[in-house]
Amino acid sequence: MKAEDPENIKKTAQSLYQALQSIQPAKGQDTMSAYLALLQQYLKPILQSAEASLSTSGKTAATDNPPATIQTLDIDGVSVIDVTVNNVTMAFPVGHVLPQGQPGSISNYTPSEAFGYAMRNAVDYNDKDFFQQLLNGFLYLANQTEEYRQDPQGFGLIGWSPDVGDLPGQGPYSGLPSNFVSSASDADEDIIGAMIEAFNKWGPMTAEDPTATGAPNTYQSISLQDLITTTINSFINCDIGSVSLNGKTYDPVMTLDNWGHDAMNPDYFDPTEFAEMIAWEKKYDPTNGAANVQTLQKAAQNTMSYILDIQNSNGGWIPDTPWSMSGPSSFGYDATRTLMRFGEYLLVCQKTGDDPLGIESQVEQSLNTLVSNIFSNNGSYLNWDNGTVTFTPTGLGYGQFTGPLLVALAGLQAVGDLPSDVTTDDISKVATCLEHDLSQYSTGSMEDWQNSYFAIQLALLSEGILDHLDPSVLPPGLQPS
Repeated sequence: MKAEDPENIKKTAQSLYQALQSIQPAKGQDTMSAYLALLQQYLKPILQSAEASLSTSGKTAATDNPPATIQTLDIDGVSVIDVTVNNVTMAFPVGHVLPQGQPGSISNYTPSEAFGYAMRNAVDYNDKDFFQQLLNGFLYLANQTEEYRQDPQGFGLIGWSPDVGDLPGQGPYSGLPSNFVSSASDADEDIIGAMIEAFNKWGPMTAEDPTATGAPNTYQSISLQDLITTTINSFINCDIGSVSLNGKTYDPVMTLDNWGHDAMNPDYFDPTEFAEMIAWEKKYDPTNGAANVQTLQKAAQNTMSYILDIQNSNGGWIPDTPWSMSGPSSFGYDATRTLMRFGEYLLVCQKTGDDPLGIESQVEQSLNTLVSNIFSNNGSYLNWDNGTVTFTPTGLGYGQFTGPLLVALAGLQAVGDLPSDVTTDDISKVATCLEHDLSQYSTGSMEDWQNSYFAIQLALLSEGILDHLDPSVLPPGLQPS
C-alpha cells in the first residue's frame, strides 16, 4: 500500500474503524493492549511506506512543509546548485527555484542579490560551511566577470545577472553579454558586508576557485581579508559616483550600479554596511583607508540627502526606483528593504551609542515618515488576513514585507520614535505574521524569485537581525516570555 494514496488511506481507516468496533481481547489481554496491537497492525504498512519514501528522496525530502530556516537556502538542486571540483565545493544560489527537487538553473538567471542575502544569512545563522561554499562560488563569478570585463579596478563586483554558461569544471568561462557583467550596488554592498561579518566572526578564511584560468587579475585562491579590501576599493571606484535629481547634483553618492547610470534606487543604500566598510578600512587598509573612509562617509551623507529629497517628492514614500514615484503604489518589493536597512542602523546606533556615519537623525526621520505612511488612514493600506498582512497598494506581503517591517518597528521603538499610528499590539501582530510567513515555506512556494524566494531570504535576514538584539531594546510585543 502506498501511504500517500488517499483512497487506500480511506479504505484502511474504514477497515480499522470496523475492526475496533468488534475487537475481542485475547485471553489474559486487557482491552487497551488489544487496541494498541490492532493499531500497530494497521499502521505498520503506512509507516514503512512513509519511511521508504523519506529514505529514497534525498536531501529535499524534509523540505516540503517545515518552517523556513538557513537550511532552506542550502537545498542542492532546489535553492542552490553545488558544484565540486578538486574537492572544492562552490555554491550558487539560484534565481528561479523549482519545486519537488526539479533542478533550479544557474545558467540563465542567478541574481547577485541571491548571493548577498544567502551569505548574510549564513553568517547570521552561524553556518560556516555554507558560507565557505558561497564564498568559493562568489570567487568563481568574480573571476569570470573579470576575465570578460578586464577591469582590475572592479574586481569582486560580480555581474548582477551572471550567466555561468558551462558549469565550473565542465568548460571555460562563458562569453558574457555586457549586461550580465555589470554589477548592482545593492548586492555588492550586501556581499561586502557579509564577508566583513564572516571575518569578524570566524577569522581568516580563504576563497578558492580551482577552475581559475590564470588570466590577469584573477585568483585561484585569495584570503578573505584581501578579497574584502579589494572589493571595497572596487565598490568605491565603481559604485560611488554622481547622481542628479530635480536639477540638484549629489556627489559623491552611492549609485545604482557601475553601468554609469545617473541614478540610484533609494532602497539600495544600507548604512550599516557602509559603517562596516568604514570600520574595515580604518583597520585593514593602510594604503587607501584614510581616503576611502572620507569618501564613504561623504557618500553616505549625500545619499541620505538624496533619499529624503525623493521622499519629499513622493509624498513621504520610498519608491522602487526614482523613475516610478507615484506615492504608495511605488512602494514595492525593492523599496521594502529600506524598512530593514534603516531599522537595523537605528538598532546598531542604539546598541553601540555611536552614529558612525553621522546620519542617524536623517535615517530616523526617513523611516518614521515611511512607517507612519504605511499605518496611516486608520490602517487602510494594510490587509490583515489568513495569518499575514499585505500592503494593498502594491500587493507587497509575506516575509518580504513582514520581516523588514518588524525590523523598522523595532528600530523606531529602540530610539523612542514610533509613529503615533502604531501600537504595541500592531508590533505583536506583525511579529506573529512573520512567524506565520516563515512557516508557510515549501519547495513549491519558492518557485518565483521576486515574490517567494526573495521573501524567504528577507524574512530570514530580518529574523536574524532581531535574534541578535539585546532584549532590552526590543519593543514590548517582542520581549521574550
